[in-house]
Amino acid sequence: NVNNINISEASIDDVFDQNFHHFYIESDGSKLRLIVDGIEKNAVDFSGSFPSSDKAMNIGLQLDGSMDEIRFRDISSFTGVPTQRYNSENNTVLLYQFDNQETSTINDNSGLNNNGTVIGQANYEGDVYTSGGGGTLNTIEIVARLNQNIGNGDVHVGVWLPGNSGNPDITDNKDNRSSPSPVDGWGFQLSDSRITPSTGPYKVEVFFDQNNNDMPDANEPYATFNLNTDNQGYAFQDIEMFSGGGGTGENLSVNLSVNDVPDGINGQMFIEVVRMEQAGQTIIKTFQFGEVTPIQNKHMDLFVEGMNNGENAFVYARFDDENGEVLAEGESPSFNWPPNNDIDVILEPAQYSGSFKANITVTGTEDSGSLSFRIFPEGTIITNELPDLLGAFYGYDQGDIYSSPPNNEEVKIEDFLMGIPFGKYPIIIWYDVELNQSFDPEYDPIVAGMLNINNIQTASFVGGPLSILPGPVIQGGGLQNLTLNEGDELKVSVNVSKGLSSLAGEVDMVELFYSTGDGIFGNIFCNNLSGNPSGVYECVIPGNDITNRGLVLGVDAWDMYGALSSMGPYDVSVQFDSMLVSSFPLEQYVMVSVPAQLNNASTQGLFVEQLGDPDPSVWRTFKWENGAYQENGGNLNPGSAVWLISKDIGKVYARSGYSTQLMIGYYIPLTEGWNQIGSPYNFPIDINDDFIVEISENVEKKLYQYSGGENYSQTSVMEPGSGYWIFSAGGSGYIKINTIDNFLVQNQMGMETAVKPNSGWQAILEVSAANQKDLMTSFGVHPNAKATYDQYDFHEPPVIGEYVSAYFKNSEVGNLNQDIRSEGETFYSWSLTIKTNQSGVSELYIPNINEIPFEHSVKLFDPVTRIAYDMRQQSTVQFVSQGKENPHYFELMVGKDKSINNKLEKLGVVPNKFELAQNIPNPFNPVTNILISLKEDANITLKVFNLLGEEINSMAMNQPMSKGNHRFIWAGKAENGQPLPSGIYLYRLEVQSNNGSSVYQNTKKMILMK
Repeated sequence: NVNNINISEASIDDVFDQNFHHFYIESDGSKLRLIVDGIEKNAVDFSGSFPSSDKAMNIGLQLDGSMDEIRFRDISSFTGVPTQRYNSENNTVLLYQFDNQETSTINDNSGLNNNGTVIGQANYEGDVYTSGGGGTLNTIEIVARLNQNIGNGDVHVGVWLPGNSGNPDITDNKDNRSSPSPVDGWGFQLSDSRITPSTGPYKVEVFFDQNNNDMPDANEPYATFNLNTDNQGYAFQDIEMFSGGGGTGENLSVNLSVNDVPDGINGQMFIEVVRMEQAGQTIIKTFQFGEVTPIQNKHMDLFVEGMNNGENAFVYARFDDENGEVLAEGESPSFNWPPNNDIDVILEPAQYSGSFKANITVTGTEDSGSLSFRIFPEGTIITNELPDLLGAFYGYDQGDIYSSPPNNEEVKIEDFLMGIPFGKYPIIIWYDVELNQSFDPEYDPIVAGMLNINNIQTASFVGGPLSILPGPVIQGGGLQNLTLNEGDELKVSVNVSKGLSSLAGEVDMVELFYSTGDGIFGNIFCNNLSGNPSGVYECVIPGNDITNRGLVLGVDAWDMYGALSSMGPYDVSVQFDSMLVSSFPLEQYVMVSVPAQLNNASTQGLFVEQLGDPDPSVWRTFKWENGAYQENGGNLNPGSAVWLISKDIGKVYARSGYSTQLMIGYYIPLTEGWNQIGSPYNFPIDINDDFIVEISENVEKKLYQYSGGENYSQTSVMEPGSGYWIFSAGGSGYIKINTIDNFLVQNQMGMETAVKPNSGWQAILEVSAANQKDLMTSFGVHPNAKATYDQYDFHEPPVIGEYVSAYFKNSEVGNLNQDIRSEGETFYSWSLTIKTNQSGVSELYIPNINEIPFEHSVKLFDPVTRIAYDMRQQSTVQFVSQGKENPHYFELMVGKDKSINNKLEKLGVVPNKFELAQNIPNPFNPVTNILISLKEDANITLKVFNLLGEEINSMAMNQPMSKGNHRFIWAGKAENGQPLPSGIYLYRLEVQSNNGSSVYQNTKKMILMK
């Protein structure tokens, strides 16, 4: 407690076993923790501070036990259960080690003089550590007890060295002590250089001197017994004194046999004579002897005082090894005092049945898994059991599955160990990642140690964290910063030796692994040149795998148990003298990139050597910068692309460079708007592969590749040597590529590329002008799309050379190649713009119009001709282009008939008179539009004449037409298809009603100008 306030109570059920235990308490300013024998027992919120020097502390209040060391430090740092006595080190402010003889003070060994005062009577017992603390070398410790109240007296103890029958050699006394004795008895620590290891018997006499004559008298409490020392020259006895009048001294003959304990064990035999009473049991006398196995029918005569005739008793015997571990124990049947015959005691190996616990921390993996335990017979060499662990005689596979590895977690298994003899057993614990109840050295963290099972209430394992079994040690090889020539063979030599772990096995196999980055992986078995498992291994990569695609390599080594270690992977720089970048048709634009690092990456440096000095009439390059083309600008660093057009040469090679590094990946920065990019590697890269490509969220995840007459095609794959457009919206962006250290798949990395199947609809609009086409303008609806720009919309890439371009005008974000709206409306309208530098008749077509639900009409309105085309009835719409890049505007309407008709009425599409409009354009070359308006259904005749009045072409002859606006296209040709010369021509419209009467006629001039 702190300031008399109880903080917390922790239930600890396994420390009342007559053994020393390590208690550790710390506070880090937020938590107060109790750790017993290395296992955290309790933790509570606590923000107290270390007490100041004027605070008194009571240690061991109401403690029924012994303390060996007490240490205080002003830092919180649990360093594990100690294996030797503490030293005065940094941050130690108090250190009690109880080396004193009986005194009223305890000296502080920290050097800070924080000495303590004993309240009551000190009792020094054996030390936890060999040759440390209270149980020093060459020492006999005695605890004398007197349970009778017979007044005051002096407590005397005497020790006779082996072979001495005269006066005691070593004596000590405590004067004027009141009876009965304290709870802890009267303690004596008798140290003398004549007390030597593994010797005896030492006769010990203890008596309570009531008349102060320094001699045991007939009726004074008295006890005598023999002791043998251990291998450190130490012995201990807890003995009770009895008055001469309270019982008679008798000789007790005992025959001892120890079964199933190996021969040659040097240990201590403890014998207790126990009186059986109605209230319980009382140890009357204890004897200790040094013995060596085998022990069979060992006869001993013991003098026992304090027993009354007729009382029930039994004899308990225990045999410990030199380390104090219980090897065997047994007890006799009960008998009446004094016995008539010898008492036989058979000691069998001590056994344990009960629970098992371990404090578990797993490292080396983040995977889920379960815990498995295997215990092996004493003397088992664990490395002989790996990796199958078939020699275990106890096994347990935990049913619980951890979603993440346990950290400092106590695991307790009830009824795990049943009837297992006391001893030290090798144990293995592993974290089963694959949940197959077998140990996989490559994936399963493991720990090995010893399970010490003795007379404790719970068997526990205290060990380090579970970790992946380390593989062999790999050294040398010279694999880092390696540069090779393309096509050259690579020979690698490495030194491989047995791992440093105590669980390591001999080297079993060594392989060299490598990857070219494009999915080609190789594994080369390495030859052992030394003849021993540990030694030099040599591996060779053939020259045909060392290419300008790049190379990553490393070395794997396995030991005989399957434990793996690796060196690498490392990037290898592959140099080349020449690489084909691109083949292309002459006099046609092509976007090119270089899939490698060039020593001179400028456009001039690449092209001048092969295409000659810069000459716009022979070859030209263009780079899109700041929203416009810059001639001869940019560079051809990996990931960058430029336009190229060449008159005479249709191939480009990259000279003098090296492969792009694979391990570190490649970063392509993108500026806001359009960017010309290419693959930095000499193999295809799919930007939709989230495993190797990461794209910033503001980048439209679609590539545009130029294909000449068909303008652009859409793709997600960057082929080496080709160039592509990609759009970064709302600021700069990036593309990260790493084909080796792959990215985790992300839910939304970059912008979506297409409408998901079975969601909404999407249609394609195709436009052609002369030999140019635009085949990828798309529109549609999607349930997740917004009315404004979002991830379903994509921009129209810039044009170059001869082209036709169709796009949807968006006042907020510019021209869109794909415009997807939100699903659920009855009317949709897209502002369509078509631009081209080709003259003549252009055509517009919706090839997959049936993708649009049939309940929707699809109409295309031309605001110039005021004609609304029904795209379900009229598959192709023609219009005239003069090739001057002037935009031609349309409004594309999709929806219910009523909604579309209401829109058309507002636009005034239905005429209220007959009319022949002026041709558009005028003058023209070579085609023009002739527009007519009919306020009712009628038959029309439309002809073209020269200025002499001669008929040149009849475009309609008494042709019935519905009311509305109509357009005719004249290509400046005669009836026989022959082109006409420049000049002024007349076109005349005659309209007759359905009953044959003339209702309208008009003639206008037009100019053909070539």
